[in-house]
Amino acid sequence: MQLRRSLAVTLGMVLLAGCANDVEPEKVATPHDAADTLAAALSKGSVEGIRVREGKPKDELPVLLEGMNGMVPEVTVAHVSPSAQVANVKLDYRWPLSSPWTYQTDAVLVREGTEWQLNWEPSVLHPKLTAETRLERQRGDASERGNITGRDDAVLVESIPVQMLGLDKSAIEPDEVEDSARRVAEKAEIDPDAFITKAHHAGAQEWVDAVPVRSADLPADFLAIPGAALRTVTMPAPRTAGYAHALIGRMGYATAEDVTPGSEIAIGELVGVSGLQKTYDKQLRGSTGNKVFLAQRDEPIGVGRPTNATLLADFPDVPGNALETTIDDTIQTAAEDAVKNLTIPVSVVVLRIEDGAIMAAADSPDARITDESTTGAFSPGLAAAPVSALALARSGVDLTEQVDCEDEVTVGSRTFENPRTYRGSTKVTLSRAFSDGCLTAIASAAERLDGAKLSEAATSLGLGQDLDLGIPNSMGAFPAPADAVAKAEALTGAGAGADIRASALAMATMAASVEAKQVVSPFVVPGREPKVEDAVPLTDAEAKALSDLMRAGASSYRPLTGATSGSSDGRVWAVGQTADYAVAVVIADDGKTRTTPAQIVRTVANSTR
Repeated sequence: MQLRRSLAVTLGMVLLAGCANDVEPEKVATPHDAADTLAAALSKGSVEGIRVREGKPKDELPVLLEGMNGMVPEVTVAHVSPSAQVANVKLDYRWPLSSPWTYQTDAVLVREGTEWQLNWEPSVLHPKLTAETRLERQRGDASERGNITGRDDAVLVESIPVQMLGLDKSAIEPDEVEDSARRVAEKAEIDPDAFITKAHHAGAQEWVDAVPVRSADLPADFLAIPGAALRTVTMPAPRTAGYAHALIGRMGYATAEDVTPGSEIAIGELVGVSGLQKTYDKQLRGSTGNKVFLAQRDEPIGVGRPTNATLLADFPDVPGNALETTIDDTIQTAAEDAVKNLTIPVSVVVLRIEDGAIMAAADSPDARITDESTTGAFSPGLAAAPVSALALARSGVDLTEQVDCEDEVTVGSRTFENPRTYRGSTKVTLSRAFSDGCLTAIASAAERLDGAKLSEAATSLGLGQDLDLGIPNSMGAFPAPADAVAKAEALTGAGAGADIRASALAMATMAASVEAKQVVSPFVVPGREPKVEDAVPLTDAEAKALSDLMRAGASSYRPLTGATSGSSDGRVWAVGQTADYAVAVVIADDGKTRTTPAQIVRTVANSTR
């Protein structure tokens, strides 16, 4: 019995030992992992994720960085020298001043069980920091911002004294903020909802910037709005209020949201907030001069001054560089003059056919709020006739065949009628049906459309693409229609169709591609010319058919040599080209305005001569 008991105990111990060997030991983090975590956290100005053995970096680091005006360094691990219990880490620091400010610091990691923990000292941030000092950045005057130039080196944007429109929240009651912000935005011709949100987020006593304008362009009765206020500032401004806004964009002041980790800008610094001003902000802005010095922690920020003993870095400002664009001031000014006094949304775009260079993009005040000339998404109706005709031709339909132009036809579950203004023949070619606007003939032909050919045709004429132009843009959407009714609606623009949408920029690109007999891509900054991918080239026969179609519609649009027009979803279009330029105009038809797309097209086209 005793022997069996001893064997059982011995066997149990062997089994337990075997089970113990099956359990993996707890994994020990490496000092390299801990060093990488430390560098990543410091690059965000924090100690998130760092195990601390000694010191209080969570409390101390914000104090050390407070005087850097929101700037944080880029920190990487240069070297790790580990032993069994201690790892010495060298960290590389790079601060984005006008020239990079670089240096190294030392940090010590100590192993505690399975973790590597930091022995924190201020010198981890900079080797000269002590328990009594912190970093402070003293910014010089802002660097001179580069001009924006157009065709023939015309200066389109330059620094001048302007009036900043804004809302002074300290002058009104909290319940007045929303109404006043909306009225200020409407006068400033900016998005009211966005400005209301900005005003609500600002402090109770803060000034909220809206938009800068030249003194001559101050909105009438602006100061009659409760809380509305002005202040004179010097900043880059375009030729006139709203000049080429969809392309150039506008200026503003950096907010806390703009000062991201690693950013060299400071809160309140002048920056581009939209358009090319935003995309090329770094190039245009240059870099403001900076001095970094050791300041006493108990000394308020902005009081201390660097001395030979405390100065750590001194970098001069670097002026910004000019930005060259394709904008033609003569054409742009003509387009601005044609729309600036209109009280409905109107947009104009002019392209150079030879290469797609954008000569002008102008919006009336109502359209300028969302830069409709380049970002609009409206049904083009028969203004997109070249796309529709090309899609039919590639579906095997002969555009020269004779068709009946009846008063009405039924396709599927929908009846299509010709507009009362139709004055064309009752027997026409299908191509002429597009030029004359015979909706019933086009709707009848739509049943033979291969839906996939609609998107293909759009791409062949430069549409339906995501293009990197340096500005927000919409080159249109031409999805394949699902059924017979959708096909007819897509080709005629009468109804929801396939949800076809386009901007004036897209339609001008279409006209340029027809005249060039090949796909054209728009651009506004030389050297940033996008290419349309997977475009099926036009055949000689297709190019001639589209050219003939547009020439047949040009009689009402001289001096254009080719044109299409259309109306859909409350918008009226005129699109066409001369030998050198393509023009597109879209107007929101309120039934009251006497201005027509044809008038604007002629005015702008004449400026290109």
